[in-house]
Amino acid sequence: MSEEILIRQGAPTLAGIKTGSLFPCPCEDREDLLADIRRLNRRLSPKGLCLLPLRFLPGQALLYLYRPAGLRRDLRDVQASELLRQAGYTNSTTLSALDTVTLLYGKSMEQVARQLQESWASKLGVRVQLESVESYELTARLASGEFVLALMEMTGHYNDASAYLDPWRSSDMRNYGMQYLNAYDILMRIAANSSSLDARDAYLKDAERLLVEHSNIIPLYSRVQPYVIRDEVRGAVSDGMGAWYFGGVNRVS
Repeated sequence: MSEEILIRQGAPTLAGIKTGSLFPCPCEDREDLLADIRRLNRRLSPKGLCLLPLRFLPGQALLYLYRPAGLRRDLRDVQASELLRQAGYTNSTTLSALDTVTLLYGKSMEQVARQLQESWASKLGVRVQLESVESYELTARLASGEFVLALMEMTGHYNDASAYLDPWRSSDMRNYGMQYLNAYDILMRIAANSSSLDARDAYLKDAERLLVEHSNIIPLYSRVQPYVIRDEVRGAVSDGMGAWYFGGVNRVS
């Protein structure tokens, strides 16, 4: 995708005249276009803009360039709410209006998926259709954006909050939900460069709160895998963040 298309089609939004611009874009390869969108969003996000693919069609895609802050403001307008209601878009708090949604998940998460299906039906009035796939297909679908709701597990390979927060930065390829929160990116950068551990923890906590309150990510559960090193084992080295290295290990008799 060329920047010329973005400038030509999204000029009113880029200039701050409109909240959003909806336009078609040539698409020969879906993965290439998604990579271009991520690249552009890394530049657009600090300016309060976001580019999203809404629909893929043969040979083209429908894209939406918008200002999230402006869209939230517009949707709070009484007249806008009434027009949306007349068009069939009911109050967003009425989740039952969603009717049926599809939940994509890996086969290893079958039990959790069924618990969600039962819980959302009884407590929220939302009917959930389950779609179970192999792990490799789940990864491919997440990367391509081919899902409405998805259940996924994240593994923290080190004992630090950033292990779970880094993937949701605008520039991270693991940002499957395509979250583009400028304030979140700033907090993560400040935390990464902070020389004070207390300040770093505070920045990460603020980033976590921002992610939960202003994104479409819902944390469901967590689990840990404990390890025990015998007292007679010597030479194991920890990096202080949960990772251990055993290259120089020996056993004391």
